[in-house]
Amino acid sequence: MINLKYIRFAGIGFVVFPDTLMHVDVSRGVGHRPVSAGFITWSDNKPVCYGESLSLRIKHRPEDTELLRRDWGVNHEH
Repeated sequence: MINLKYIRFAGIGFVVFPDTLMHVDVSRGVGHRPVSAGFITWSDNKPVCYGESLSLRIKHRPEDTELLRRDWGVNHEH
């Protein structure tokens, strides 16, 4: 399975990318303010956001998992 990282940007939402890239490099290419960042793992075939970006010095936020699932059209627990 591919290991994924993500950055959530103000105004545009999530950018998801392979863990071979650095958060800071992806962020520079987007040109919007990062709100949160971290990694994506899978639980019960659903994405779960966790961790932090050391290169951006920002952490994931508790709402990231629910927002990402909504964006991807994945059912989330109520």
